[in-house]
Amino acid sequence: MNSNVIIKYKNLSKPVKASLWFIICGFSQKGISLITTPIFTRLLSTSEYGNYSIYNSWYAIISIFATLNLSYGVFMQGLVKFDNDKDIFTSSLQGLTTTAILISGTIYVLFYEFWNKIFNISIILMIAMFIDMFAITAFSFWASRQRVDFKYRNLVAISILNAVATPVIGIFVVIHSVNKVEARILSSIVIDIISFGYLYYKQAKKGKQFYSKRYWRYALAFNIPLIPHYLSTIILGQSDRLLINYLCDLNCFV
Repeated sequence: MNSNVIIKYKNLSKPVKASLWFIICGFSQKGISLITTPIFTRLLSTSEYGNYSIYNSWYAIISIFATLNLSYGVFMQGLVKFDNDKDIFTSSLQGLTTTAILISGTIYVLFYEFWNKIFNISIILMIAMFIDMFAITAFSFWASRQRVDFKYRNLVAISILNAVATPVIGIFVVIHSVNKVEARILSSIVIDIISFGYLYYKQAKKGKQFYSKRYWRYALAFNIPLIPHYLSTIILGQSDRLLINYLCDLNCFV
């Protein structure tokens, strides 16, 4: 029976194999998150876990403006449209994303006192948030390329490794830290940088083009009109947390 299963698996087409492993990877990541969440709710107090959730909510909203979500719809569309120029397209969009993050980060730093009153998050965590965006978007670009090319092995391996390392190291750091919220967030960011930082360098080196007028114009024209759509989806799921935080006036970050 096992032999028959192996034979049937080997006879599957590459797209089917890739889809199968992407599904397994997705379920594994969700399963790891489901198992580890109760552990963190025991290690963190109610207010601490609430502030950790608030950070994630603001991250989801801020990243839309800071990265323009260029690693999503427009990138997948461009990989198909510019099939013979994927490397340059990838590196140029990564360059555009880098520019957008740097501009957003600069605006925050120049007026951090104003923004901190709105976000209620410390300047250390805000700067760390922008740094994390470089690693996350680099992975998103790379992962999209892997999916389009049906290269599932490395994607599944790195995704599951990151999904396991983040909570395991996070638990260890939280247990041995005084400021448990910052420890939980910063440990996750460090893991992202270690896991995905090389991908940023690899894609930039392979494409060798930070700026492309053609691709930057295409990406901005395609994705900027979609910002309200991306934002509405996030706000719909996160607005309750932010409203509760505002009404309760939690100030653990500041």
